[in-house]
Amino acid sequence: MHTSARSLGMPHGGPASSTGRVRRPQPAALLTVSFALLLVLLFFQPLQVYSSLHSHDGRHQHSSDPAQPPEIQDVDDPDASKTHHLVKHDHSGYTPLYDLTFGAPILLLDEQHAHGKRQVQPDVNALQNGVAELMNIEYGQLQHWWMDMNEVSKTPFGDSIDELKRRGGGESEILGKRQESGMSEIYLTFNTCFQPSFNQSLPLEQPLSQLTLYVSNTTANQTPGPKVFNRPQTIVQVQAGYASITVQASAGVWIGVYAPNLDKDSQKKYSGPWNYEIALSSKKPYHSWETKKTLYLIDSDNFSALLISGNMTSSENPTEEEVDSILSTPLPYQLYAQNTNYTSSLHGIERSFCALRPLVASMVGQVATSYTRRGLGSLPKQQFHITGLNKSSQYQIYLTKPDPTGSSSGVLWEPITITTKSDGNCQIIYDLPFCSEVAYAVPANPTVFDNAGALGAFYDNFARTWNSNFSFSLQQVQCNSSVDLTIQYSYERGCGDCAAAYKTWLCAVSIPRCADFSSQLPYLAERGTDTEFYNKTSNTTVRNSALVAEKLQRWTGNGSGGGGGNNNGSMAALRSRNPEIERTIRPGPYKEIKPCMDLCYSIVQSCPSQFGFTCPRERTWGKEVSYGERSRDGDVSCSWLGAAYFLSKAGRVGVGVGGMWGMLMFEVVGVCAVVVGVVYGIL
Repeated sequence: MHTSARSLGMPHGGPASSTGRVRRPQPAALLTVSFALLLVLLFFQPLQVYSSLHSHDGRHQHSSDPAQPPEIQDVDDPDASKTHHLVKHDHSGYTPLYDLTFGAPILLLDEQHAHGKRQVQPDVNALQNGVAELMNIEYGQLQHWWMDMNEVSKTPFGDSIDELKRRGGGESEILGKRQESGMSEIYLTFNTCFQPSFNQSLPLEQPLSQLTLYVSNTTANQTPGPKVFNRPQTIVQVQAGYASITVQASAGVWIGVYAPNLDKDSQKKYSGPWNYEIALSSKKPYHSWETKKTLYLIDSDNFSALLISGNMTSSENPTEEEVDSILSTPLPYQLYAQNTNYTSSLHGIERSFCALRPLVASMVGQVATSYTRRGLGSLPKQQFHITGLNKSSQYQIYLTKPDPTGSSSGVLWEPITITTKSDGNCQIIYDLPFCSEVAYAVPANPTVFDNAGALGAFYDNFARTWNSNFSFSLQQVQCNSSVDLTIQYSYERGCGDCAAAYKTWLCAVSIPRCADFSSQLPYLAERGTDTEFYNKTSNTTVRNSALVAEKLQRWTGNGSGGGGGNNNGSMAALRSRNPEIERTIRPGPYKEIKPCMDLCYSIVQSCPSQFGFTCPRERTWGKEVSYGERSRDGDVSCSWLGAAYFLSKAGRVGVGVGGMWGMLMFEVVGVCAVVVGVVYGIL
């Protein structure tokens, strides 16, 4: 039987004797072969190391046999048995050894020579620092990306460290220290921009499975993927179209993007590929997903909603320079509103800023936005008035903050849910000249005032007129004196405090905060049940006789004046607290979010005692029908100027005055001045 030279450990094709026997090797030849084998064992056997990857969502895979090149599925045929060796010397020209003390690669001579000029394998896409790349991916496909560490010397927007040093930038020191330590912190972020669309002719199913990332920071695994089991890598599952991981790297970062495979029948239910955006940055995450609440609902009406951001300053006590700087910069935030009754292209990728970008652009002309200092702290905020919504509908509102430099990066916040009103006789007004803190829905009638500007002017002028009467009376009281403090009515408060308190209370009670009459929230008060309301279907005003009869029945107890039930409360519901609402606007029945009780306490504390301001006692009829209490969970259960849903917890903020349900009068220096004289009262 013939035995080959290879099976015996000899060089292939070695000479044999004419008799078929193998010649005995010479001692010099044996020594040469042994030395060559020793070199191979010493220099071409990489030591196993642990990958220094840090991930919020990933998990580590450890090498069980680092000497054996890993194998993965063929990208073109996921079901085939064909495999690829991931580390090939003819591609890279080097093989890493690892220093166990520092876990960093020790470069061989050929790697040192090629460092900074490494050639990327043909099927690996190169990434630049701080520059996002877009790509489509099909079912079962695996795509690879790579960033060389030389890119870290560049800032994400193209400035080199040398340029930053010349400008004295602090970022250069941070980047320089990272480079000196041999490790750099790299932010990998990923967004799914769109996904295969579901065939609408078929029953709606759950979203497709998410894409998956495989991340490596070692040259031992330059093409990570789902079939790599003996090289270190971290698996990052994309969630709702978003993934983020921070990588500590010294040699480079390699990423595999894998799309889930589907059988042919399942693929017929969808059309189109996935599209994603991937970015590596040494400065900050290119894409961000935030859950901290930054957007708040102020109020809604049938077809619009008013929202506001949180304070935009760095602290609660900013300098005027910081405030002026914020107000002089372009508006940073953008909004998108998604009706929850309709299937959205966002379904399954709701955390993707890339997916939101084109949708936000579609809202242009539908969102009026501006800076405001209304609300808590009088600090800069951004407000949004969204129009063109559907009544009785629920919306998801997404807040985004695009990068101001014009790149595709940005921040996306977790959406908030709002619901529009249904009855049609409440309308949002805001940015009034006098009652500047008023911003909510008020009793309205589209047949009388067909736009919010005219409606707001009506309410604002009414409050301004009554405030002028009060200001005249206040001028006749000695409440400020720099010479003799004993003649002041208070050491703590002055005329300015009283004037501000009265104005705030007046705006709150004369411009009621409107809610749907059909709402069943327990803290609402019925108003205008004995009035005509506009019927949009018939384009006429219709008297709500059924409601009136029901209220009168509750008032008299048996219809004959016998009493019974909450009589005073029923009578208070027949009219609005401001009679001009019935005379001019005629909104018909609605419900009111009553002013907060602490508004009354504040004005009593701020104004002279000779004015005679008092507050209704707890558990009295005047208190129950006139004022509400703040909710401890942040709900707007009573009205105070600057209120927004869940922006702040319960607390005493604001000023005001109150009394019995009826006409409030006070005497000042012998003058009887009617503050707000109404038939059914404004208090």
